[in-house]
Amino acid sequence: MERKLLIKIIFFSIILIFTIIPIIATYMYINNNYIIKIYSKETNYLEAMQNTQIINDFNTVSEQQTIKDSNIPKSDLIYNYDKNVFQFHMPHPYAGFKSQPSAKAIMKLADSEQLITTNSLGHRSPDLGIKNNGTLRIAMIGGSTAFNGKTNNDTIIAKLVKLIEKGKNQPVEFVNAAIVSANSEQELAVFVHELMDLNLDLLISFDGFNDYINAETSTARVRWPSIQWNGIYYPYAPPLTVKKVTPKNVLPMSNAYITNLQKIAIISQAMNISYLAVLQPINGYNNTICNENINFPANGYYCLTERQYNEMEEIHLYNATYISFASLLNGSYFSDIVHISDEGNTFVAQSLYDIINLRNLLKR
Repeated sequence: MERKLLIKIIFFSIILIFTIIPIIATYMYINNNYIIKIYSKETNYLEAMQNTQIINDFNTVSEQQTIKDSNIPKSDLIYNYDKNVFQFHMPHPYAGFKSQPSAKAIMKLADSEQLITTNSLGHRSPDLGIKNNGTLRIAMIGGSTAFNGKTNNDTIIAKLVKLIEKGKNQPVEFVNAAIVSANSEQELAVFVHELMDLNLDLLISFDGFNDYINAETSTARVRWPSIQWNGIYYPYAPPLTVKKVTPKNVLPMSNAYITNLQKIAIISQAMNISYLAVLQPINGYNNTICNENINFPANGYYCLTERQYNEMEEIHLYNATYISFASLLNGSYFSDIVHISDEGNTFVAQSLYDIINLRNLLKR
């Protein structure tokens, strides 16, 4: 009797094990490959609470103070699109979205913390007044790579300004008009509506990647800043195949980007502004493999774009300068495919400074 009971227990245990394992494996497969994420304001609030700490009296907080050490009460972390939580994306009538204006915050990112201040226009730089005689004024447009830095003084353009001031021995004012996730279409709008009348000596666009990746993901960012995800829907019957979102041909994306650069160049020429267009670095770029259908389609996009950069530079199209930094940095400077460290910002700033001097882009 006991032997029969033992056999039954072993038998049903084996059946149970071989039933549970496929169920768990199926669950994990669906969870990793076929989940549909659902937007929730609640999660946006919780994410903002976790990632952002707003400083009421900003001047009393050291730039070296970390989020862990700050004593900001939770009551100051009220979720609101307009105040108290720094938003990378605030709806904007012309640019689609921009950074929150007049913000002071410590932002916790995946691998770093950034001390962020923005001016009345949402730029990560001081407000500018009337330009004084003998003062140089430069501006940078771009995406998160141009925006990022541990502090406002650690961004690419801020480091570049220090080099120019030292080299030319004259004051330099700057505008960091970069916007996280922005593409060249948005940069063009910002240039026209906010920068072209500032009596600039030099405009630098440091971009390219977002024109590829935003076209690939098509994230709905405009009306829902800082989208986060809460619910997960698991379909009962996942599709047998998954089609890649990436367009089969990256040429239209490259052409659209280049067209926007040319528009910026035309306006800059008309406004007597030196224009330096820079194709931003990308991790793992290989310009000897330019098949746009390989497993790394961004490489194909960069190959096409770099080729057009070189063609425009050969003829100095619209009196502008076009430089590819696609392969400028080695992997140690990157935190992912495109974002770089503060050390990377220093390297890029020095490279920009060398080009500005070589091409005599600051003639005044």
